[in-house]
Amino acid sequence: MRRVPDTVLMKEWLLRCDSAARFLSAMCLVALSGLMGCTVYDYGPGRPPVVVPGVPVAAPPPPPVYAPPPPPPPPPPQIVRQEVTLRAKGAGAPPTRAANAAQARLMAERAAKVDGYRNLLEQAYGLQVTGSTTVRDFVTQSDVIRTQLDAFIRGAKVSDTRILDDGSVETEMEITLGKEFWVLFPGR
Repeated sequence: MRRVPDTVLMKEWLLRCDSAARFLSAMCLVALSGLMGCTVYDYGPGRPPVVVPGVPVAAPPPPPVYAPPPPPPPPPPQIVRQEVTLRAKGAGAPPTRAANAAQARLMAERAAKVDGYRNLLEQAYGLQVTGSTTVRDFVTQSDVIRTQLDAFIRGAKVSDTRILDDGSVETEMEITLGKEFWVLFPGR
């Protein structure tokens, strides 16, 4: 058995490849000439276009007209935080179980001061209100509303104290909230 040199095999292979390339080129030209008279319909994004033979292809749409971009939105308003002075009144009644009139007056003053603190805190921090109603046989059995305030206050001052004729006490209080107070409430 005689062995064929590698150079001869390489030449035969190149001739075969060259003829295959010519054949493929001719087939592509035939296919393209068949598609010359077709129209492409586009049915939107995500769907393949439809080619209809015999219908001429429409001209591409004109380029869009240039429109200037919209102006940028205005910057958000800057909230200026400043010192705020809150004022509140508190009221206290003398207890009936006090040992003497002096103790009753002092206890009423203390109650008025605590009530003033609570009213200041309501203004500064807000108040949590919860309620519940019990209805049985379409009749209200119980209707309870509770308020809760859990906060810390420092720097409040009593600006005025009045003792009324009936022995009750009214206290006016105030507190100045500095700029740093508003850091606790970024949304306000």
